[in-house]
Amino acid sequence: MQQEQALLPPLGMEQEVAACGRRWRIARRDLGVLERFYQWVLPQIKDPFDGLEKIIAKLSPEQAHAFISEAQAKREEILDWNSPVIERFMKTTRGQVHLFMFMLQVYQPDATLENARQIVEELGPERIQSVFLLADGQAPGQGKAPAPAGFPTRRGESAWDPSNVSLSAGA
Repeated sequence: MQQEQALLPPLGMEQEVAACGRRWRIARRDLGVLERFYQWVLPQIKDPFDGLEKIIAKLSPEQAHAFISEAQAKREEILDWNSPVIERFMKTTRGQVHLFMFMLQVYQPDATLENARQIVEELGPERIQSVFLLADGQAPGQGKAPAPAGFPTRRGESAWDPSNVSLSAGA
């Protein structure tokens, strides 16, 4: 059972925030949200086997085997949700806005990337960090959700206001 717990993310919390003139329900970061994020990232990553066929014929069998083994290891790393490649995308502003959009779309299927960007901008980096941590099932200040990538607020200050959020237990 402990091995299963290590493989699955902790259960997070659904949240509700007020931003852009309305209330938005934000899903916890579950496997469905992570899969959508992964499917968004995947086409942006170069396949380690691309172009290998052009050079493989020019190599000795030992060198060819080494190149193929290395490509296979890179592909397996890419296919892992916890891969450094996927995590790098989560730490970018673009990646965080996409991840936030996927979390919004669980309850607001018509939410757009622009909606997500505007909400993230209005809430500010500290609040978004808290949203990601709670969505992961971690208390703010105790986890490692993607670090804010410097989202500006409309007035240049932090948009965090305790009155603009309510929490509900994730189902």
